[in-house]
Amino acid sequence: MDESSKWQLISRLLAWLASLMPNDRKALLGSWFVESTSGDYIGSWTFHPDYSVTITACSTEGTDTWHHQEGKGRWEMTDTRVRITWDGLQPGSRERCWDSLLRPITPKGVRGDSWMKVDRWRARKIVTP
Repeated sequence: MDESSKWQLISRLLAWLASLMPNDRKALLGSWFVESTSGDYIGSWTFHPDYSVTITACSTEGTDTWHHQEGKGRWEMTDTRVRITWDGLQPGSRERCWDSLLRPITPKGVRGDSWMKVDRWRARKIVTP
Protein backbone atom coordinates (compact mmCIF):
# COMPACT_ATOMS: atom_id res chain seq x y z
CA MET A 1 0.00 0.00 0.00
CA ASP A 2 1.46 3.34 -1.00
CA GLU A 3 1.67 6.39 1.29
CA SER A 4 -1.35 8.14 -0.27
CA SER A 5 -3.55 5.08 0.21
CA LYS A 6 -2.46 4.80 3.84
CA TRP A 7 -3.47 8.40 4.53
CA GLN A 8 -6.80 7.91 2.78
CA LEU A 9 -7.48 4.86 4.92
CA ILE A 10 -6.49 6.72 8.09
CA SER A 11 -8.69 9.66 7.06
CA ARG A 12 -11.69 7.37 6.50
CA LEU A 13 -11.10 5.64 9.81
CA LEU A 14 -10.92 8.95 11.68
CA ALA A 15 -14.10 10.17 9.96
CA TRP A 16 -15.85 6.96 10.96
CA LEU A 17 -14.71 7.32 14.58
CA ALA A 18 -15.81 10.96 14.63
CA SER A 19 -19.24 9.93 13.36
CA LEU A 20 -19.67 7.67 16.39
CA MET A 21 -18.86 10.34 18.94
CA PRO A 22 -21.79 12.72 18.36
CA ASN A 23 -24.25 9.87 18.95
CA ASP A 24 -22.59 8.91 22.24
CA ARG A 25 -22.25 12.56 23.22
CA LYS A 26 -25.93 13.22 22.56
CA ALA A 27 -26.91 10.11 24.52
CA LEU A 28 -24.62 11.05 27.42
CA LEU A 29 -25.78 14.63 27.99
CA GLY A 30 -28.33 14.94 30.78
CA SER A 31 -28.90 13.18 34.10
CA TRP A 32 -28.16 9.56 34.93
CA PHE A 33 -29.18 7.30 37.81
CA VAL A 34 -25.93 5.67 38.94
CA GLU A 35 -25.57 2.80 41.40
CA SER A 36 -22.60 0.79 42.55
CA THR A 37 -22.53 -2.92 41.78
CA SER A 38 -21.94 -3.54 45.51
CA GLY A 39 -25.04 -1.57 46.54
CA ASP A 40 -23.21 0.96 48.72
CA TYR A 41 -23.91 4.00 46.51
CA ILE A 42 -26.75 5.41 44.45
CA GLY A 43 -26.72 8.86 42.93
CA SER A 44 -27.66 11.22 40.16
CA TRP A 45 -24.89 12.44 37.85
CA THR A 46 -25.54 15.18 35.29
CA PHE A 47 -23.35 15.53 32.20
CA HIS A 48 -23.24 19.03 30.69
CA PRO A 49 -22.29 20.16 27.14
CA ASP A 50 -19.29 22.14 28.50
CA TYR A 51 -17.67 18.81 29.59
CA SER A 52 -18.51 19.34 33.25
CA VAL A 53 -20.32 16.75 35.35
CA THR A 54 -22.07 17.23 38.68
CA ILE A 55 -23.43 14.96 41.37
CA THR A 56 -26.82 16.38 42.32
CA ALA A 57 -27.89 13.87 44.99
CA CYS A 58 -26.61 10.62 46.40
CA SER A 59 -27.00 8.04 49.12
CA THR A 60 -23.99 6.16 50.46
CA GLU A 61 -23.27 2.99 52.41
CA GLY A 62 -26.65 1.41 51.74
CA THR A 63 -28.66 4.09 53.52
CA ASP A 64 -32.07 5.19 52.32
CA THR A 65 -31.29 8.80 53.17
CA TRP A 66 -30.80 10.97 50.12
CA HIS A 67 -28.74 14.06 50.60
CA HIS A 68 -27.44 16.71 48.30
CA GLN A 69 -23.72 16.38 47.85
CA GLU A 70 -21.83 18.80 45.73
CA GLY A 71 -19.60 16.79 43.47
CA LYS A 72 -17.99 18.32 40.43
CA GLY A 73 -15.67 17.11 37.74
CA ARG A 74 -14.87 17.03 34.04
CA TRP A 75 -15.66 14.37 31.46
CA GLU A 76 -13.94 13.37 28.26
CA MET A 77 -14.63 10.72 25.64
CA THR A 78 -11.98 8.23 24.65
CA ASP A 79 -12.35 5.49 22.07
CA THR A 80 -13.69 3.01 24.66
CA ARG A 81 -15.15 5.03 27.54
CA VAL A 82 -16.31 8.30 29.02
CA ARG A 83 -13.77 9.17 31.68
CA ILE A 84 -14.78 11.43 34.56
CA THR A 85 -12.09 13.14 36.61
CA TRP A 86 -13.53 14.49 39.85
CA ASP A 87 -12.27 17.55 41.70
CA GLY A 88 -11.69 15.46 44.87
CA LEU A 89 -8.52 13.54 45.66
CA GLN A 90 -8.26 9.84 46.41
CA PRO A 91 -7.83 9.24 50.16
CA GLY A 92 -4.14 9.41 51.13
CA SER A 93 -3.10 10.38 47.61
CA ARG A 94 -2.43 13.34 45.37
CA GLU A 95 -4.30 11.59 42.52
CA ARG A 96 -7.77 12.75 41.54
CA CYS A 97 -10.70 10.36 41.90
CA TRP A 98 -12.00 9.11 38.57
CA ASP A 99 -14.85 7.04 37.21
CA SER A 100 -15.73 5.88 33.73
CA LEU A 101 -18.68 4.65 31.73
CA LEU A 102 -18.03 2.20 28.92
CA ARG A 103 -18.95 3.04 25.34
CA PRO A 104 -21.22 2.77 23.50
CA ILE A 105 -23.45 4.95 25.65
CA THR A 106 -26.97 3.56 25.72
CA PRO A 107 -29.64 5.35 27.77
CA LYS A 108 -31.18 2.01 28.81
CA GLY A 109 -28.00 1.06 30.63
CA VAL A 110 -24.24 1.21 30.71
CA ARG A 111 -21.57 -0.13 33.06
CA GLY A 112 -18.42 1.52 34.26
CA ASP A 113 -15.24 1.39 36.29
CA SER A 114 -13.78 3.46 39.11
CA TRP A 115 -10.43 4.28 40.66
CA MET A 116 -11.62 1.93 43.43
CA LYS A 117 -12.84 -1.05 41.41
CA VAL A 118 -13.36 -2.53 37.95
CA ASP A 119 -17.05 -2.98 37.06
CA ARG A 120 -18.05 -0.55 39.80
CA TRP A 121 -21.05 1.22 38.20
CA ARG A 122 -24.40 0.54 36.58
CA ALA A 123 -26.07 3.61 35.12
CA ARG A 124 -29.22 4.43 33.19
CA LYS A 125 -30.38 7.73 31.81
CA ILE A 126 -33.13 9.62 33.61
CA VAL A 127 -35.75 10.32 30.98
CA THR A 128 -37.76 13.48 31.48
CA PRO A 129 -41.07 13.97 29.64
